[in-house]
Amino acid sequence: MFIAICLFAFPVLAAEQIQDFSVQATLSYDRVLSITETIRYSFDDAERHGIYRMIPEVYARNGARYKLNLKISDVKMDGYAIPWAVTHEGNDLKLKIGDPEKTMTGSHVFLFTYTTAKAINDFADSRELYWNVNGNGWDVPSLKTLFTLSGPAAPDKVVCYAGYFGSTESECVIKQAGSTVTISASRALGPSEGLTFVIAYPLSALRELTTEEKLKQFFLDNVWAILPLLTAFVMLLVWRKWGKEPVGRGTVVAQYEEPRKLPPALMAGLMEQTLSGRAVSATILDLARRGYLKIRFEGEPQKKGWFAKSPKITFVKVKEPDAELAVFEQDVWKSIFKSGETEVKPEDLVGKAYREIGNAKHSAEKELRDRKFFGMTPSIVRALWIGAAVGMFTQGIVLVGVFGGLYIVASILSAIVMIIIGWQMPQMTKEGAIVKEECEGFKLFLSVTEKARLAFTDAPERRPDQFARFLPAAVAFGVEEKWAGQFAGLEIKPPSYMEGNFAAWNALSFAHSMSTIHSASSASMYSAPSSAGHGGSGFSGGGSGGGFGGGGGGSW
Repeated sequence: MFIAICLFAFPVLAAEQIQDFSVQATLSYDRVLSITETIRYSFDDAERHGIYRMIPEVYARNGARYKLNLKISDVKMDGYAIPWAVTHEGNDLKLKIGDPEKTMTGSHVFLFTYTTAKAINDFADSRELYWNVNGNGWDVPSLKTLFTLSGPAAPDKVVCYAGYFGSTESECVIKQAGSTVTISASRALGPSEGLTFVIAYPLSALRELTTEEKLKQFFLDNVWAILPLLTAFVMLLVWRKWGKEPVGRGTVVAQYEEPRKLPPALMAGLMEQTLSGRAVSATILDLARRGYLKIRFEGEPQKKGWFAKSPKITFVKVKEPDAELAVFEQDVWKSIFKSGETEVKPEDLVGKAYREIGNAKHSAEKELRDRKFFGMTPSIVRALWIGAAVGMFTQGIVLVGVFGGLYIVASILSAIVMIIIGWQMPQMTKEGAIVKEECEGFKLFLSVTEKARLAFTDAPERRPDQFARFLPAAVAFGVEEKWAGQFAGLEIKPPSYMEGNFAAWNALSFAHSMSTIHSASSASMYSAPSSAGHGGSGFSGGGSGGGFGGGGGGSW
């Protein structure tokens, strides 16, 4: 009895109402859906300019945006042309029908047609039309709601739902005659209630989209998908303008002395545009060579292999740093002996030396800049670009609700591109490029074979003291074993800055021991401590208000 009262009460309770919401639609093999809505709307005694119709046109689907690209035409009232306008509000198309200079009362028939070629959902065994007939956004009742569709073939399955958004109640009637299907609500629909249906067609009934069409639709609906490519293009333009290195002299010639008397870390830092852990290890070794500390080895010379045991090492303080040391070299020395001990093992420095090592890296880069090798400190340039990449990622999180889940993927890829190219942005000066070529020439001298060395017409003769002097630079360049190879067969005395039982050692053994120093230091000193819309079928989880179409409307 209560339901019956409610059904007949709508005309009484609401001054305005939809007396008849009828839709005639056709669906072609080419997937074009043409819909003509005929709305008999009663204003009763209220004076209004006309009605408006809100139709969703942008959906979140499979993590991206999906646009129906609705096209409105043939708008009439009572069979005659009437002013109308289309605007876009959020994800909805708003069709406003009526003359702002005139008002109307009573009952009028509004008719308009719109088309879309993107209303079909494709699945492995079917193609579906999942459509909300009138929408759940009306604030007036609809006494009669009807949808008639002439399709390309007889459907395999049809279901319908009526009620509030999400309702799975089948308070609707389905009639089918060949390829024509009629769906109607079995009762009057109240405000915010809608009629929704799902029709499944065999695959052959509707044309399959080509891969090219799918990609075209995706990129047209989601222009942001080109964001990583656009970012890469812009970043490359920026790099060409402000990051591309100038050319030095254009040639690399073997150098037999340290270029410009640069310490090993600065040579490697200039070539790598950062102070790597290997360059820090080379600085420790160079400090030992220059008499500020010694390196004590315990055990046999290191040999390559899975089961080889590395000798244990201890850093022994010899003297305090003085004015002859660069700031970054003083920072490295302090990272080892900052607590006042005279003997320190690398494992004793776990989580304790990383701050001084960080200071050393910044000091080395500052010195490279002060020597006019760089226009800006490389770490600052990279930090700025990393900050920009973080900004790119952050805006992706903020806007993911607008553009869909895949937008965050595009933002992440764009941020990665910014970091990769931004890492190459520090730009050398002309002088820096020249000195870099000289450092490459010195590396060439340290890394050639003995046979190739003989081809250098002015190369100095091999001397044991030469091996020890340039060993730190070879470590900085990562060519210590190649450097040791030039002294194969030559008796090499232990460098004065190393202590231990070296009876069985040779040049290659000393080179291997450098890996021990680097590995032990890297593991302990250099690092800080660690601390439809959805694209699914309407037959599984469907309900009123789902699918395409829908929306709502009202008077104005």
